[in-house]
Amino acid sequence: MTGDKGRVAISATGASIEGEMDHHFGRCRCFAIAEGEHMLTIENTARDASEGAGVKAAQLMIDNRVDVVITGSLGPKASQVLEEAGIRSFVGISGKVADVLERYRKGRLEASSGDSRDRDVQRKDRDDSLRTH
Repeated sequence: MTGDKGRVAISATGASIEGEMDHHFGRCRCFAIAEGEHMLTIENTARDASEGAGVKAAQLMIDNRVDVVITGSLGPKASQVLEEAGIRSFVGISGKVADVLERYRKGRLEASSGDSRDRDVQRKDRDDSLRTH
């Protein structure tokens, strides 16, 4: 599936499409939401939560009818909420919001599921095994 359909949310550091993505899903400042040629930015009202920011941000995605989330990291509970809602996630992504959106629309991002911390451990294990051989 190419990335040109649906509502796409990207964790962002600010309101500009030329700004950088925010690595943290639950604690990002805002989300850039793109649908076709239209773009809007919504404040992440969950970022200052004392706990459960990721789950609350995931609920914000559901409330805003998002189809795809692109972020740097995603915790296990937020990932589960998104997955159960049928929202695809792309994690481990970085760069400017506009560039990431373009890569998504061209099908150059790999979808992932589950806790991004699991992938970090798998990546480290793979890197360690490459060094020992």
